[in-house]
Amino acid sequence: MKKSTFLFRQTVTVALTALLLASKVQAGNLASIVNTNTINTSETVTLTVKYDEQVKSSSLNLDGLKKDFEILGVRPQSSSSTSISNGQVNNDESTVWKVTLAAKRQGKLTIPSFSVNGDLSQEIVIDVNDNNNTAAQKELQISVSTGSDSAYESQQLILNLELTVAQGLSGLGLSEIDIDGAEVKELGQQSDQRIDNGVIRNFITVRYALFPTRSGTITIPEITLTATKGRQRNFWGDVGGQRVITRSTAFDVTIKPMDKTYSPWFPAKEVIIDSKWSGNTNSVVAGEPITRTLTISALGQEASAIPPLQRLTENGFKSYKDQASLDDKLTYKGFIGQRIESEAIVVSSPGKLTLPAITMKWWDTQNGVWKDAIVPEKTLTVLPGKSTTQDTNNVVSQTPLSTANPTTTVVETRYKTHWLWPFISALLLALCFLQAYFLWKQKRSNNDEIQAPKSNNNVSETQAWSQLQQTMKQDNLKLTRKALHGWAKSLSTDNKPQSITSIVKYLEDESLKSQLTNSITELESCLYKEQSAFDTNTLNEQLIALRSTIQKKHKSKANLNELAPLYNN
Repeated sequence: MKKSTFLFRQTVTVALTALLLASKVQAGNLASIVNTNTINTSETVTLTVKYDEQVKSSSLNLDGLKKDFEILGVRPQSSSSTSISNGQVNNDESTVWKVTLAAKRQGKLTIPSFSVNGDLSQEIVIDVNDNNNTAAQKELQISVSTGSDSAYESQQLILNLELTVAQGLSGLGLSEIDIDGAEVKELGQQSDQRIDNGVIRNFITVRYALFPTRSGTITIPEITLTATKGRQRNFWGDVGGQRVITRSTAFDVTIKPMDKTYSPWFPAKEVIIDSKWSGNTNSVVAGEPITRTLTISALGQEASAIPPLQRLTENGFKSYKDQASLDDKLTYKGFIGQRIESEAIVVSSPGKLTLPAITMKWWDTQNGVWKDAIVPEKTLTVLPGKSTTQDTNNVVSQTPLSTANPTTTVVETRYKTHWLWPFISALLLALCFLQAYFLWKQKRSNNDEIQAPKSNNNVSETQAWSQLQQTMKQDNLKLTRKALHGWAKSLSTDNKPQSITSIVKYLEDESLKSQLTNSITELESCLYKEQSAFDTNTLNEQLIALRSTIQKKHKSKANLNELAPLYNN
């Protein structure tokens, strides 16, 4: 019994294997079919190519279609199934490509024969009719314009796509817009629904900004708009539907070369420069910074194309310019580029200081002429600071304040006093005997300063800075050094002590960094030698510039004001 069962199973296995091999031998047929043989130029045809084997999707070469057809989409799919019917094993393996085609012209067009693994499909002839005055043409329309047939190099040119879509069409698709000789950036779109001769239609406007990169002629290519007509949805998704298509007409735009009368070339529709000050320009304190922020706004141009403003010649003041900030605002009417420049100004002497006007040349694209965007001259009223007043009172000189040099005058007065020399000699002799004691005392004082008491752990940077400013006005070098160390500690994010010289790391200007390092070293040297001849004002100006740099680094762009509209709608 067991032997007969084994022989039966073996016989069935051999039979199944033979049937599977037979089904394999019959595979390899390649066939092409279409959903229709007659279309007009506003419709599409669906080509289905089926091969009775599983192969790679790249096995089908569709290059032969590109001569007469535009390939709108390809959907490859592989399937495999095995079934037994009436004792026969059926193995079905296939690869299917569904290709959506649009005719490039009217007439009789041929879908060529394809080849996969040596198997060939048949050719198919498609009869393409003109779509003039057809319902399909009225259902889907596209119109492309630029508003002008000429522009200048780098000038913004608005490309308008006006689409008309009848109700019942879905799945809109635009071909990619690639223009040789111009950068293309989408601005947005607007849509509206209206009734036209009893038919509900959707009117859609899509806008792009074109920036020509060369002079000569650029071509706005033919743009294809597609949609699906009669598509229905059920539980399994989209069912049926006919793809319809329409195309715009290609046209040329003349690009004029840049005018080289002035440089750099900066074309725009309008340019405005806005000036803002961080304080009152009628009460600027000598030695303290005031910041001017200039915002250059260019309508119809990108921020990267806005040139920097010319820098003022430092005459009676020092300036510290921050890195410019660039911002692009995209509106339906085009680009609004912004360049924001900030500059900290420190005036050393009281009186009147006039900053000269700044002029920026720009090309008016509407009128074709060069124009000036001007920052008017500005007069600052500078009041004397407390440190300036103290230094002035110590000067024994008849020289007017505008030309006097307090430090030089004090030194000359001391050298002219005859009893000063014996006093200095005695002081130097005493320093020699007390040198050992002073070094020990100085080391202990440094350790006390580095180890800040717990009660000062929560001192803010503003409080530490205020204390430093008050201390520097007293001309006490020891207290100045201590207050400077306290401010340096307040800059640390983890509230850990750091050396005074480490604060220069916040500076990016190598020249200013070197000057501040030298001033701190000179302060330490004066303390070591117990001398008081130290320029506190110079150190104060350098620290003000350092603090301004630190504040700029932590300022967020989110705090910038919105640009006011350049035009009223």
